[in-house]
This record gives sequence, structure tokens and C-alpha cells, in this order.
Amino acid sequence: GKIVKIAQEHNVTIIADEVYDSFVYSGDKYKSLVSFPGAKDIVVQVNSFSKVYAMTGLRVGYLAASRERLLQFLKYHHTVNISANVPSQKACITALKGPQDCVAQMKAAYQKRRDVVVERLNDIPGVHCFTPQGAFYAFADIRELGVPSLDLVQYLVKEAGVVLTNGSGFGCEGFIRVSYAADIAKIEEAMDRMKKAIVNMPVK
Repeated sequence: GKIVKIAQEHNVTIIADEVYDSFVYSGDKYKSLVSFPGAKDIVVQVNSFSKVYAMTGLRVGYLAASRERLLQFLKYHHTVNISANVPSQKACITALKGPQDCVAQMKAAYQKRRDVVVERLNDIPGVHCFTPQGAFYAFADIRELGVPSLDLVQYLVKEAGVVLTNGSGFGCEGFIRVSYAADIAKIEEAMDRMKKAIVNMPVK
């Protein structure tokens, strides 16, 4: 609630990116900012169907906010892309109204993959990784390797055939982002290749 109180005091709008709200591994359900007193007037919730229903190709997202703010967003939205295509919207409605077992199954699968990724990353000399509490990415600390994150991901693509994202793209130089949205067999193979490539990486 502290963030909401500060925003209220300074008349600031909070844009809450909640696309991973269904994938929280702490044992508790995600608590949205709008659940705090007075938050509905200052919080804009941003969400999509891409993550929770694995519908990334349909590109359908949505906002939840006060009517006043939504009217302002609509002006911009109509200028940029008018609307999402109708078949995609109907598919999303079907997903919302259908059985939700798949969400729990995906969450359980991601949690198992997360545990494998974190353990394997921490097994690589010079790489350290905390356990993510949500989503399906691990953010590993590579500063001990003494290599810029972009250089490392380019090296791993070339030498290991493993594609990662450099942390500098997120404002965090010295880190790499590893997605575990793949089956465990592929993750294990990728970790084997990464470790071998990093252990044999030429010292600059």
C-alpha cells in the first residue's frame, strides 16, 4: 500500500504491468495494486492473454482503469492501431470462459523448470542466480565473469547455439535473462552447452 499512498500524495498515475499475475510461485496469489484503498482512481492495470493462455501470436491485451483515464487511452489507441482483430478477440473470450486447469498446469510446469534453471545456472563458475518469484525468466548475475552481457550472449549464440537476452537491454548490465518457456530436456541441453562454453571462454 505504500506505493499507492505515495502516488496519491503526489497525484501520480501508476501503470501496473500485471501480465504475469497468474505465475507467482511464492504460494500466495498475486495481489493487485487496485486491491488497496483508493487505488482504483490512480492505477491503470495492463494485462494480456499472451502469457496466461500462451496466446502470444494473437497480440491481444487490455487495460483496466477509471473511465476518465480510459477515455484518454482510447484517443491514443485509435490513432495507433484502432483495434485488435475480431477472431483473436473471440479466441480470448473462449479462453476466459473455458476451463482454467491449463493455467495451474502451466504454473506447475514453469516452477519445475525454474528450479532446474536456477540450480544449473548456479553450477556454472562465475554465474549466480537468485530464485525468481514469478514469470518464466531467470535473471543471472554474470559480473564475476568480467564480460559485458551483450558480448556474452553473442558468444553463447556462436559457441553454444543458445539464445539469451543481455541484461543491458533492461538497464542491468552484468546480467543475462534466461527464459525457461521450454521443456526440461531442452533446458538441460542448453545449460550443458552454456556451462561448457563459459568454462572454455577465452580470458580477455
